[in-house]
Amino acid sequence: MKKIKQLKGFTLIELLIVIAIIGILAGILFVSIGQSPLVKSRDTKRTADLQNLRLALTLYYTDNNQYPATLANLAPTYVPATPVDPRSTIAMTGTCTGVAATIADTGAITAGGMGAGNYNYKYSKSSNNQHFILQTCLEDGNNSVLTTDSISTGAGRENVFDIAI
Repeated sequence: MKKIKQLKGFTLIELLIVIAIIGILAGILFVSIGQSPLVKSRDTKRTADLQNLRLALTLYYTDNNQYPATLANLAPTYVPATPVDPRSTIAMTGTCTGVAATIADTGAITAGGMGAGNYNYKYSKSSNNQHFILQTCLEDGNNSVLTTDSISTGAGRENVFDIAI
């Protein structure tokens, strides 16, 4: 009698079933993760950009005894290029819109949102060039940096991160 040699391995059906199960699990994982990591990374970039701009504005003030008219005046001496919000082509929604904040000669801040328009960085200086305010809209309203910004949380501006001097 001839012995039939048995091959070891998986059948095509078994492989297809395993691939289908892996695909279903991957789909569930992607849906559950959602946009959260992207939102956090964009918000981290925004807060880092504002911190860098604050430093650049301080250096500019030290050299010129006044703050620049626009953020574009900082490049290329104080920053390599004027930073741009990661979603600068996307319209802001919800709590970021409203009247933009202003800063008086005394350093007093009139609270407000970001104004209308796309995600971007807002810069305003006092008329006597002694104070400035930087603002950006964060996508995550629960971001911990919002508890340490310059303007306390108020109606219509919960997602706005502010730095003022």
